[in-house]
Amino acid sequence: MRTVVIKRSILINRRKTSVSLEDEFWDALHEIADRGNMALSTIVEQIDIARDNINLSSAIRVFVLNQFRPLTKTGAVQTSHSGRRKANSGSLRARAEECRALAEAFTDVETREIMRRVAADYELLAERLDRAANADCQHVESAQSSDGF
Repeated sequence: MRTVVIKRSILINRRKTSVSLEDEFWDALHEIADRGNMALSTIVEQIDIARDNINLSSAIRVFVLNQFRPLTKTGAVQTSHSGRRKANSGSLRARAEECRALAEAFTDVETREIMRRVAADYELLAERLDRAANADCQHVESAQSSDGF
């Protein structure tokens, strides 16, 4: 399967910029905008604001991928060397930030509030994971000290 990357122009904060995206990602971005009753440029503006030292085209691809993948596949759950699945609070916090940024793009107040609550839930999960990880570390440290390590 061969896919062609096409350079497309879009307005971000009233400035014209270009992104190089495959048709599949461009179509998926339109689908996300349609589902959220948002303008495409509004979503891209939010992605632009939230991106962290990556080019805009890559940030759009990651955003689209995360919208279509279930949470367990995005890195919020990783496999440890023992083969057990281990939650990653950093990924949950990244999702929370993504939800907060996306919430600001919605014009519908109810939808905006729902997205903010989803972001708060991600933060709460991340905090609980951190507390559980800290408790596990303290348990291991106390076990090691009682064993003479």
